[in-house]
Amino acid sequence: MFDVSIETVRWVLKEAERDVSKAFDMSPPHYCHVCPDAVPKEYWVRHLAGHRRELAVTARKTERERDARLRSMNRLRREI
Repeated sequence: MFDVSIETVRWVLKEAERDVSKAFDMSPPHYCHVCPDAVPKEYWVRHLAGHRRELAVTARKTERERDARLRSMNRLRREI
């Protein structure tokens, strides 16, 4: 993903669930609103599926990092 906030990506993907064309520019080349790629119309659904997977991976990674920080903080508290 390029210079777009996570909230914007989530919003675009949510809107694209109802209408895939909302995630792309309507005039050729059809640029994705999430990344700088120009995507032909026949690949729009697959392209957005890739962004959804990427977002899910990022969420899992963030969750694992948060859990690791909490475990280390709890370990430090027990030592004190």
